[in-house]
Amino acid sequence: MLGVGVGLLALAYMIIREFWLSRPLTNEQTTFFSRLAISGVVLAFAFPHVAHFAADKYFKKQGYAVCEEASHQWLFVRDIVYIQSFIECGPDLKNK
Repeated sequence: MLGVGVGLLALAYMIIREFWLSRPLTNEQTTFFSRLAISGVVLAFAFPHVAHFAADKYFKKQGYAVCEEASHQWLFVRDIVYIQSFIECGPDLKNK
């Protein structure tokens, strides 16, 4: 949602300024807001992967491990269950 928000905010500013206020954007502003909108689209696809990588690295550094039996994936949504080493991994952890 972060990338979508960034992209829509840039597009909304451009639309409000040009069509509602009838004040044209300069070439520099057009370039900046176009790049901002495109980066929002890229961010929408890249940020979840970067956040997952950072969280996985952090939790493993803290001594947690992934419990595959309790983790769940449906289409592109994945719920990952991290447990400490003294907790027994099992499918019953899915509902906790």
